[in-house]
Amino acid sequence: MPAIRIPRSNFKVRFSGDASGAGRRNVPTFVRGDANAIAGSNFMFFDLSTGELTGLFVLDGDRKHGVTGKNIDVISLNGNGAVVFHDENSAYSQSSSLIWSMAAGPIIVRGGNFTDATWGKYSVDQLGPTVNRQRICLGLHSSGDYILAYRASINLTDLAGYMKSLGCTDAIAGDGGGSAQLYLEDRNTLFGSDARSVHVIPVALTSYSYISSIA
Repeated sequence: MPAIRIPRSNFKVRFSGDASGAGRRNVPTFVRGDANAIAGSNFMFFDLSTGELTGLFVLDGDRKHGVTGKNIDVISLNGNGAVVFHDENSAYSQSSSLIWSMAAGPIIVRGGNFTDATWGKYSVDQLGPTVNRQRICLGLHSSGDYILAYRASINLTDLAGYMKSLGCTDAIAGDGGGSAQLYLEDRNTLFGSDARSVHVIPVALTSYSYISSIA
């Protein structure tokens, strides 16, 4: 059940560049395509029925199409190099000061506390909070570093407890289900993907380094 600890300012979003999703690839391909990246995961969500990048809110300071009006939590990178967890309205209002912003969520830990109220939030992966499935989660550690975690079968309540046990003061759930992936290039190890194949996605969250892995 792996998790990695990542220093601040070591994140990058890799975008296929094709809003139709035609340029989608899997997480290992995204990571290998960046000479400096050694780890990666997927937080971005792609609407298979419409072919739209429903969760890409901001890229390089420009507002992009996103699912709106559904009370979605969002993960963003601001101009100070910090990853922040907020909501879609905040992401749009701050778009000019954000490097990127994409749908995720819900936020499951805030200020060291469980956020039970977020169970009513829209879930872009359409998995209920009590469903045990593969899940990705990003947490802010009390040290200022970040924890990127993958769990093979867990619900949101237990995921929140797991992230708190790792020392996270804040945490936001990412992709869930068969497309959830965490790839470590230096170990040539991929965690996740379903029995059919390694899922292809339009966007990946990559890291240039990580301090340590956590069993």
